[in-house]
Amino acid sequence: MHREATANPGDMVALIGLDISAVNEIIDEISGNGVLAVANHNTAEQTVITGEKEPVLRAAELAKQRTGRAVALKVSGAWHCDLMKGAVDEFRQFMEDIPFSEPNSSMLFNATAKKESSPEEMKNIMARQLISPVRWYDIMIAMLEDGIDTFVEVGPKNVLAGLLKKTVPADKEVKIYNVQDTQSLNKFLEDC
Repeated sequence: MHREATANPGDMVALIGLDISAVNEIIDEISGNGVLAVANHNTAEQTVITGEKEPVLRAAELAKQRTGRAVALKVSGAWHCDLMKGAVDEFRQFMEDIPFSEPNSSMLFNATAKKESSPEEMKNIMARQLISPVRWYDIMIAMLEDGIDTFVEVGPKNVLAGLLKKTVPADKEVKIYNVQDTQSLNKFLEDC
């Protein structure tokens, strides 16, 4: 992916205050003038766009004209778009000799926001993820609709927990944990 980012430079911008339909309208208006795509659908009104510099800049300006905000992201590549397509087949081939098993529990994949259990299809989806949007919002909605009420973010920050808090309906009660060290892990285990 680093090789592709170096060969195909681009940008990413978070669009805030517009729903996914409005963002897709902007992308459709600019289509044909370079690579531009949704990279991440994070919340109902936060979407990250990705692509070549000029189309991303034009999309950011259109978003501002339509009462949205545009926040440039400091990233080293234009991830989750066709600028990464040179890595897809290579990554899929890399995974060929890695044994995958059917999961013991449900797994939702970023590229589809759907469950998958076929090991071969899981590899295909993971390779396509390099050029597909991260459908975080759709995954969170699917989990909430399936009755999931406890969420755990593992890592040094709580970005995903923050996005989830913006997604959970006000009348829905959920538990959200952030596990980033031994102390927070012990707290989570005590509560469960």
